[in-house]
Amino acid sequence: MALNCDMMWLSSWVRQTDCANPILSPRLGFTSLPYPDPQNPLWAGLPVSEYKSSVARELLSKPGPPVIWIDDEVDLIYQPQFDIYNRVSTVCPDSTVGISKSDLDYIRSLLTKLDKTNSEPSI
Repeated sequence: MALNCDMMWLSSWVRQTDCANPILSPRLGFTSLPYPDPQNPLWAGLPVSEYKSSVARELLSKPGPPVIWIDDEVDLIYQPQFDIYNRVSTVCPDSTVGISKSDLDYIRSLLTKLDKTNSEPSI
């Protein structure tokens, strides 16, 4: 299935993203995964533990396309009050195993459902 969507890498590896992106992206089939600028004044200087939730709050504070949030920490970070436009579906892979076939099947079903409604998701 071709992904007709925007993607963003929002990682607690924020300080290593510049190094990891060229290694991980090609293995995932992408040239590069865009990520938020860690120097943005809205979250620059925050501890890594607060970085993802701060960026997520900012990104979800505006209307936009559906979001599929895939994160092994999503249960710790995502809070429904961030999602004021009701556009987030979450997938929380087991961090000891990684993303599973059932996770991928669920993501595929979300993408298929969005494709049928002609909504372009953000992942």
